[in-house]
Amino acid sequence: MSILSLITGITCYAQSILIDSTFYTDAEIFPFTGIDSITGLKMSGSVSLESDSSLVRVILSNGSGLEYMVFEAYPLIATENDFSFSQQCDETCYLDFFGPHSLSIQLINAAMTIDNLQVLTNGTGNLDSLQYICKRASDALKIEAINLNAPRFNLEYMAGDNPSVADYYYDKKIIYGEKYNLGGYDYYMKGIFSFPWPGEKDYYRGNIVKTFDWRNRHGANRDSSPYYDYDTTGSGWMTQARSKGNCGACYAFAPIGVLEGDINLYFNQHLDFDLSEQDVICNSTGSDGCHGGEPDSVFKYLHYPGVKTENCFPYWATDNQDTCEMLNDVCNDPDTIVRIHSCSGIWAYDTTEILTKLITHGPQSVIFRPQSGNLHAVTLVGYIVDPVDSSLIWIYKDNAGQIKGEYGFIYAKVNLMFHNDYINTPVTIICDTPPSRQWYDSDQDGYYNWGIGNKPEGCPGNEEDEDCDDTDPYLGP
Repeated sequence: MSILSLITGITCYAQSILIDSTFYTDAEIFPFTGIDSITGLKMSGSVSLESDSSLVRVILSNGSGLEYMVFEAYPLIATENDFSFSQQCDETCYLDFFGPHSLSIQLINAAMTIDNLQVLTNGTGNLDSLQYICKRASDALKIEAINLNAPRFNLEYMAGDNPSVADYYYDKKIIYGEKYNLGGYDYYMKGIFSFPWPGEKDYYRGNIVKTFDWRNRHGANRDSSPYYDYDTTGSGWMTQARSKGNCGACYAFAPIGVLEGDINLYFNQHLDFDLSEQDVICNSTGSDGCHGGEPDSVFKYLHYPGVKTENCFPYWATDNQDTCEMLNDVCNDPDTIVRIHSCSGIWAYDTTEILTKLITHGPQSVIFRPQSGNLHAVTLVGYIVDPVDSSLIWIYKDNAGQIKGEYGFIYAKVNLMFHNDYINTPVTIICDTPPSRQWYDSDQDGYYNWGIGNKPEGCPGNEEDEDCDDTDPYLGP
């Protein structure tokens, strides 16, 4: 029996539909002939999961874009690889007179038999609320299952509830793409995330420091440091994590996260600019709004014309054309625009280069991919080398708010893919009173900290080497 068994309180069904079919590949079926609307749908059948990356998902569609998930199974949320299930209804236990058109069966390394459907065609009152209550009960069972199964897959993280878990399938598909297989990433809460299937890690090579984190450079996240930023979430030189909401805009949040951190690091002070991801979504070339985009194109936009601030161009989590036009009209004369000099890329297979440029040039926009679905862009801020197997534990700022990880900063053993991007200084801030670069020798050891970029003109001292820790007089360049 599946651990997803759920008692929902629906006891009277108007119709039973016999399916009695086994599926080995993706399929779409049309079993609702003569049924105009339904107020509930349950499904019974059996599943065979063939590998750690297996996935089974069944989606109910009205034929006009509205979809709900009837059933979902993968090894992390199942008690066994082969099991039968009865009257499952992940998001379809209650429906508000939904017009059924088809069922889509999504399979990855799996097979599925659908025995029958049970359809309710009458019902009254609070159907939307009842639907959500049952969906959240199913979510709770999945969280419990992942935490129970974690030791079997050698996982080092804890699953928990968060806004991504609460999203319906339709919203998740916008963010994660068609037939997404996240390996539990949407349920991650704390610890070191990794996928439950093998081979998805990067490894340390070379003679480079084995731990680094831009949040704590010069003690910026410690109240005992002269560089403390007074942010109790521990963001240090970085800005706080934010949520993209139900908008697939990670491609905008990752580069913006890089630039916000670089502003602090280049000017060597906690300016903590809140730059506008919505400006990028609405106006950058290469953006597909809330349906994805290219970080490379965003960096071109940051070079010219540059990005506005959140105060002028606030985040609406939408790509609606009318909204974008309204925001552009409101922010047609911004008081601040931030531009970069240029950006450079690193091929992600060169982990030594990633680490080196992270230390010397600041945070990076990086990409990783689940087993299937959309690529995911995040802001890389640091790393730790696992002493057991020399795998890299990446530290990055995600774009799902502050509830996951350490206030939105995630520790993960994942394989970075494709092209990582970092900014080449200088950073230019166009406003009435632009900031100037600062330098300090707080520990009075004769070595100065001036942030990232070349040593500023006027910075004293004969040494070109920058202080690696300006809170310790025994540590110089």
